[in-house]
Amino acid sequence: MQQISLKRDSGRRTATTLLILIAALLFFCAGTALAKEKKRATGDPFVISKKTSSSKKSVRLKVTAAWKKKLGTRTPWGKLKEIGGHGNSSRPVVYGDTLYIGSGRKVFYALDLVSGDLRWKFKARSMIDGDSAVEGNMVCFGTVAGVLHCLDKNSGKELWSFNARSDIIAAPVISKRYVYFTSTEDRVYALERKSGKKIWSYSAFAPHYVMPRVVSSPILRDTDVGKRLFMLLANGSITCLDAARGKEVWSRKVITSKINAVERARRRVEGNETELFVIDDRGVVVAINHKDGKVKESYPVIKTIDFVISGEKIYLLGEELLVAVERKSGKVLWSTGLDYGKPFSLELSGEHLVVVSTMTEVPFNFKYLAHTYGYVSSYFTATGDESWNKKFKTPVTAINVSNAKTMALVDSKEVLRVFRTEQ
Repeated sequence: MQQISLKRDSGRRTATTLLILIAALLFFCAGTALAKEKKRATGDPFVISKKTSSSKKSVRLKVTAAWKKKLGTRTPWGKLKEIGGHGNSSRPVVYGDTLYIGSGRKVFYALDLVSGDLRWKFKARSMIDGDSAVEGNMVCFGTVAGVLHCLDKNSGKELWSFNARSDIIAAPVISKRYVYFTSTEDRVYALERKSGKKIWSYSAFAPHYVMPRVVSSPILRDTDVGKRLFMLLANGSITCLDAARGKEVWSRKVITSKINAVERARRRVEGNETELFVIDDRGVVVAINHKDGKVKESYPVIKTIDFVISGEKIYLLGEELLVAVERKSGKVLWSTGLDYGKPFSLELSGEHLVVVSTMTEVPFNFKYLAHTYGYVSSYFTATGDESWNKKFKTPVTAINVSNAKTMALVDSKEVLRVFRTEQ
C-alpha cells in the first residue's frame, strides 16, 4: 500500500510540475506580447497606436509569377554595400512595354515586359550597380568605374559616354537639353543631351568615410526664378543649384549623425511644386522650402525609415507601422501594424503601398542554420488594409511597381522576377 501511495504522490508531483510549466509558458507569451505592445505605445515618442485603419474587409489581390531571368552573381563590391542584410542592386525601370536593368555581369538589358524575351543588350566595361533613367529616345546609366552611358532605347546603340572617374549609383535625370547626374566623389554634372559634352560640374566637400561617398539622384524643378536642381549630398546637406549654370543657390544640413554613405544614398528625397521632403536625423520627415531651404513643416508621427508622397497625403514607413498622414494638417488618417520582419523600402503603385522587408529565421536557435528571407507586402492607400503578401527565399534588393499591374524585383542573387497582380 505504501508503494502505491508513493507512486500516486510521484504522479501528482509530475502533473503539478507540468501545470506550472504550462502556466509559466503562457505567462511568458502574454508578457512578451504586452512588452511589444508597450514598446509600440510608449517606448518611442513617435509611435502611435498599432492599428487605426478601417475594419472594412478589402478585396485581396492575386499575385502570379510571369517570368524570371538570371542577371548575374553577387560580387564583393555589391556585398560591400549591404545594409541590414540586403544589397544595393540596380533597380529595374519600366518604360512602355520594355523593362531596362543593369547587372553585375557588366551587361545592360532591354527585355519585353510581358514575355521576358531579350530585345537587346549592351556590354559595358565594368559592373552596373546603379539605377537607370529613360526619357524620349534614350536610356542612361552609370557604372562602378564612373562611366555614364547613354544608349538609343530602341536599338541599344551607344549614342555617347562620359567618364566621371567615380562610381555612379544614383539614377541620372534627363531633361530636354541636359542630362544631370551625381557621382560618389560628391560631384554633380550637367551634360549636353545630344552630344554628352560637359556643360558644368559642381563639387561639394564631404569628409572621408569607410564606405564610398554617395550623393542622391538629383531632382529637377521649374520655379518662378528658373530651373533648380536639388540633391542630398553625402555630408548630409540638401543643396540647391541653378540648373543652367551649376551655381549654388543655398545649402542646408539636415543629417549630422554618422550614417554611412550608402544609407544616405538610399534616403528618399521627394519634391512637389514648392517643397522638398527628406528624413532628418531624428527619423522625422521634414518639408523644406524650395526658395531658401528653410524647414516649413515636420511630421513627427513615427520614426520613419522611408516615405512616399501622393497628392495631399504622406505615407510613412516605420519599423512596425505604416501610417497615412494628411500633408497640410499633419492629421493621422490611419495606421497599420507590420508583421513581416524588418522593413526598409516603401513604394507607391496606383492604389497600393508596397513594403519590402527582410526576416531572418534561426531554426532551433542554431545560428549556423539561420536564413534570411525576403518579404513584399501591399496595403490599400485608402484604408491601410493588406491586399497581398509574398515570401521569397532570398532578400529582395530592388523593386519597381510603377506599373500598377506589374511588379518587377531583383533578389540578392541577381535574379530578376516579374509578377502580375489582379483581383
